[in-house]
Amino acid sequence: MFLITSMINYFNVPKRLGRLDYLVKNIFLSLIIVVPLVLLGMLVAWLEQIFNDVYYIIYLLILCPGVIFLFITQVRYKIARLHDLNMSGWWVILFEVFPVFILVLLLWPGTKDHNRFGEYILH
Repeated sequence: MFLITSMINYFNVPKRLGRLDYLVKNIFLSLIIVVPLVLLGMLVAWLEQIFNDVYYIIYLLILCPGVIFLFITQVRYKIARLHDLNMSGWWVILFEVFPVFILVLLLWPGTKDHNRFGEYILH
């Protein structure tokens, strides 16, 4: 039951996301997605030396959905953070093209009052 509740809460991204929440969610997401994929890649490289190239196909079949899930979730978090800054979610395109703007999401404080995207949240 706890796992199901956690997954429902995971997919329920708030309309606004503070700086600290944004940072913690991204670090946690990276740990639960990237670390297992890297370990799986190391295992595939080891198995490839022993057997044949079939393991790369299996790795790609696991890697592609993981990367797509990571990308979509990252975009959702960026949009929620932009809403905390009282900016439209369409600005996420600029953040994807020029990753240096991620510093804005990490350093710029959100609006301290109710904005067009929702109520104020503690940062």
